[in-house]
Amino acid sequence: METKTYWFLTCDTSRYDIHTFFKEHGFCFWNQRRDFKVGDVVYIYEPKPVSKVVYKALVEEINVKRDKPENSDGFYKRDYNKDFAVKLRLVSENSSNRLQVSELKESFGFSNMSLLRVPQVTRKDIIDFFEDVFAGKVEDIPVAPTLEQLYQPLESGSILEHIRHKMDCCKIRDTQLANQVGVSSSSIGRIRKGESIKSYFILLVLDSLDFGFIDVTNSSKVYDAPEIVDVIRQRIISSGMRTTDLATLCDASPSVISHLKNDGDIPKLEILERLINHFGYKVILKRNQ
Repeated sequence: METKTYWFLTCDTSRYDIHTFFKEHGFCFWNQRRDFKVGDVVYIYEPKPVSKVVYKALVEEINVKRDKPENSDGFYKRDYNKDFAVKLRLVSENSSNRLQVSELKESFGFSNMSLLRVPQVTRKDIIDFFEDVFAGKVEDIPVAPTLEQLYQPLESGSILEHIRHKMDCCKIRDTQLANQVGVSSSSIGRIRKGESIKSYFILLVLDSLDFGFIDVTNSSKVYDAPEIVDVIRQRIISSGMRTTDLATLCDASPSVISHLKNDGDIPKLEILERLINHFGYKVILKRNQ
């Protein structure tokens, strides 16, 4: 009796949705390029961004004619054999963090994707490890927390302090944030130095960094950063305060308060922040709510 062979195959899911095919049918068809035999084991690798061996399958049938109507749309289009395919029966899915390219390189000395250039697997240590992973006998690798997950927001502080703290702790690049917001890198550099830029862009920066605002008396409602201007405007209107009185409290000119109240014009950051504080709002990280 012939000994079964172990193979690697690569599946570009942008060309062939193997995930849906396996889920709906429990098998898939693959163009027959190799010397497959019934009973062979196939490990299927999904390239970037997954970069991991995701499936174990068995060769259930070979020399499947492509002209069968039920198979006409079920072939992997990238391979070259246009006449025959193999039928691969799904055995197991790798839902762990094992069998990633980085691990295979470290554990077995694979150079980049050399395992795919030499598709037949002959080393017993590799086969044993793969079989143990798919049998659930290998402990999963804990996912290292990201900088974002390790980040601890400030309990208090000015808007600029919150922004600078997150940029520093999460190692956010000026160019990255500038592209997200639509400003120059030099503008983000000014914020990093503790200098202000136009309030409209500061609010966009806050939003890009996932900050928002809450009413300290009702923390159940979280406002996106750009919403706070309209929130403050409505509070000014509903409060019935005289423009001059509010201007005195916030150390602003009455015309600035009037333009905000009547036209929605955004004042300078220091004035906007005084209004935000006066009406009882504070900046928070939305994902912590």
